[in-house]
Amino acid sequence: MKKVLSLLLCFALVLALGACGTDTPPAAGSADPGSAEDKPVEISIGHIYASSHAIGQAVELFKEKVEELSNGTITVVIYPGSQMGTESEILQQVDQGVLDMTISGGGMYAGYVPAAALFESLCMFTTGEQQKQIIDDMGGLDFFNEVMADSNFHAVGWMSGGSRNVLTSGVDVRTAADFKGLNIRVPDNQVYVDIFEALGCNPTIVAWSESYTAIQSGMVSAVEASTETLATANLQEVADYYTITGHVNVTNFCSMNKAKWDSLSENQQNAVIEAMSLANELQLQLTEENEQTYRDMFVDSGIEIIELSAEDMTALQDAVSGIITDTAEPYGYADKVNELRSVLA
Repeated sequence: MKKVLSLLLCFALVLALGACGTDTPPAAGSADPGSAEDKPVEISIGHIYASSHAIGQAVELFKEKVEELSNGTITVVIYPGSQMGTESEILQQVDQGVLDMTISGGGMYAGYVPAAALFESLCMFTTGEQQKQIIDDMGGLDFFNEVMADSNFHAVGWMSGGSRNVLTSGVDVRTAADFKGLNIRVPDNQVYVDIFEALGCNPTIVAWSESYTAIQSGMVSAVEASTETLATANLQEVADYYTITGHVNVTNFCSMNKAKWDSLSENQQNAVIEAMSLANELQLQLTEENEQTYRDMFVDSGIEIIELSAEDMTALQDAVSGIITDTAEPYGYADKVNELRSVLA
């Protein structure tokens, strides 16, 4: 009897071992085998833009899509409108891992990797279509991550900050010469200081959240930013003229804390990238659609819109043309910048 029981136990053991070694395909409709690695995670995003801004709306779409594409394993919490501080402060929080993600102009990352300053001047005097070619088709996003490789930031996408122009109070800028002596608010970004010094202005660094008060009080007489960014901050309420310069077409890199990025599964990383790509498409569409809407709002508010002559635009470009290569040259990236900007030829 004992011998029979021993044989039966051995037989059962063989069957069990065989079952363990069987590669049985998952049933139709079951989860991706890799989804077992997709642990629930929360991603916090802080940025300076109003929720009504195209970037603010695109971030909301990112939240919706990444939660959907990750099968609910990712949840997103958004802190818009400078709730988490100035642009510099938000970047610092992402660097330290206090926040997971932000959307910020390329040059703002220069505080962590000085060579990143070149990304602010990369799309000077370009159209939106040319900007998309530089960043998407020519590999500008990959180049950003290459430059930032030793930092705590990893770009997962980008959004256009739009073409920047100059809004003034009490003084009209109608020619290139009118920039001389202009007191203008600029972000904490050396490229903008260099641009407006080259134009003969007196650039003053002021946090974006304090721009309204700065121009209202007379601390500065000009602010430069995209039409949408100015309008959603209600700066038309304290200005008189809007001079179209298009001096920079801003590329905002959507960056995540690198440790956070590395902690995501491959499925989750793919979901983030795909969702950000969809958000980018919406943002570019809204920015294009909103440009005329916000210019009309300026006119309705009593703002005079000033278009510079072709000669004056050429004078502006000539005055700042050296900034592009001068910013990249010390880091050995001048050739790369020229390659990326070859789409402008």
